[in-house]
Amino acid sequence: MDIRIVDASQFMPEGIRPLEIAASKESIKNISRLIQEWELRKNLFNGVGERLLLANVNEEFVGIGGLLRCKDIPGALRVSRFYVLPDWRNKGVATTIAQEVLKDAFKFTNCVTCNALASEIA
Repeated sequence: MDIRIVDASQFMPEGIRPLEIAASKESIKNISRLIQEWELRKNLFNGVGERLLLANVNEEFVGIGGLLRCKDIPGALRVSRFYVLPDWRNKGVATTIAQEVLKDAFKFTNCVTCNALASEIA
């Protein structure tokens, strides 16, 4: 299985609608919030050190995850908006996204945080 990681900005928001639908079926709201904030231009993952990435397998987006400025710790970045389709979990998708998201993070900060309250799965 070849997991390709791509910049999500060129596909937003329409390209992640299938992820939003799947997440909503699981009562996970973080992808709907991501789309809402994107459409309001409130959060475009375009600040210093920020990024939003999609995992693509066989021309299908199967996961998403990003890195944002942390609201609680000045100067820190925060892992954010991770979601992987149920059929693709435990296959390395989230790990691959996380590795790519974090690859350059410490060029911009000495602290990366994570809040996994989106769901029990997180």
